[in-house]
Amino acid sequence: MRIPGPPDGAPSVHWPHWRRSHIDELRNDPQIEHFVWWWEDIDTAETENYLSTIDAASNERPIQAFLNNYPRMLVQHLQGAHGRWAIPQSRLGSEFIPDFLIGEAHSYARQWILVELQSPQTKLFTKKRRPSEQLDEGISQVLEWRRWLARNRDYANRHTAENGLGLLGINDRSKGLILIGRAADRSLQDRDQLEQLCWDMHLDIRSYDWLYRVALHRITIRAEMLESARRIEAGEQSAGGRQWIVDDEALDWSV
Repeated sequence: MRIPGPPDGAPSVHWPHWRRSHIDELRNDPQIEHFVWWWEDIDTAETENYLSTIDAASNERPIQAFLNNYPRMLVQHLQGAHGRWAIPQSRLGSEFIPDFLIGEAHSYARQWILVELQSPQTKLFTKKRRPSEQLDEGISQVLEWRRWLARNRDYANRHTAENGLGLLGINDRSKGLILIGRAADRSLQDRDQLEQLCWDMHLDIRSYDWLYRVALHRITIRAEMLESARRIEAGEQSAGGRQWIVDDEALDWSV
């Protein structure tokens, strides 16, 4: 498998060799080798197609199909500079099939996120301020996956050659990500209530628009960095000008 790398002609300062070499190391992992994505490949066309998909979707199925084809959308918000991956419909034993298992490699460990997709059209809370049926279903799914992982942690982490799942580093404390609803439908009260809920449950509950906004931010920063590097190399700009943060682990992608 060839993991896509930086575009031809990109200044090496923005795609350092050490980062590419760490990503290449993931090729040796048979469980995730086919699911590793170079997150900087995301472009405006892909991002706008994603927006069109969520605008037209009446439920989560067409969005899931899009993310199956363009998994970079799911991993570009992560911060692991040593590699990122997205595995669709990976079984947890015979009981559960999460929509996606996504993850990131850091210098110290691998971290996994359990992804559940719900409808983009649903409300988050009832009039009595209780979680809606779909939000409650999403939370319950993540909690069920964690209970399974607590019971089967060794099996989940064991190498596939030893009859395990090969999900190195996954455990019952892995974070959950629920994508549900649209940003425009979230009131300030919804957001306050979600903040507490996410803290209590160790998960993120995001709108589908969140992925779009983060992708646009990444594309904008990347274009500005490349233009700045071009101007420096052409002698049109001093290298002592604006300082760019090129390490994704130092970036705050919260929206």
